[in-house]
Amino acid sequence: VASAAQRLEKAGFRELLGTDDWTGASGGCFVSRAGALIAWYVPEGAPAHTPFRIVGTHTDSPNLRIKPAPDTGSSGWRQIGVEIYGGVPLNTWLDRDLGISGRLALRGGPDGTPRSSL
Repeated sequence: VASAAQRLEKAGFRELLGTDDWTGASGGCFVSRAGALIAWYVPEGAPAHTPFRIVGTHTDSPNLRIKPAPDTGSSGWRQIGVEIYGGVPLNTWLDRDLGISGRLALRGGPDGTPRSSL
C-alpha cells in the first residue's frame, strides 16, 4: 500500500484524509487506511452527473502464505511452512530474497481481545 501511495503521489495524485473537504475534488485523489488504498480520477470541470467506471484490483495474489502452524524443521534447521496461493511463478520468485508482509492478528490483553497489526 505504501508503495502504491508513493507511485500515485509521483503521478500527481493527492492523498485525501477523512477530515478533508472532498467537495469538488478534481484530478487524481486517493485514500489509504488500515492497509487498504482506493484511488480515483475526476476530470477537471466534470459535472456531478457524469457517468463513471470502476476498476478494482488486489495485491494479495499470487503469493506464498504462511501456514497456520508454520514452525517446522529438518536436519537442525528451522523452517516456516508456506502454501501456494494464486498462480505463483515459482521459477521467478525463488531466486531472490523474499520478505513477509500482511496483517498479523494477536491476542490483545488478559481478556483475550484480538488486535491486528500490519
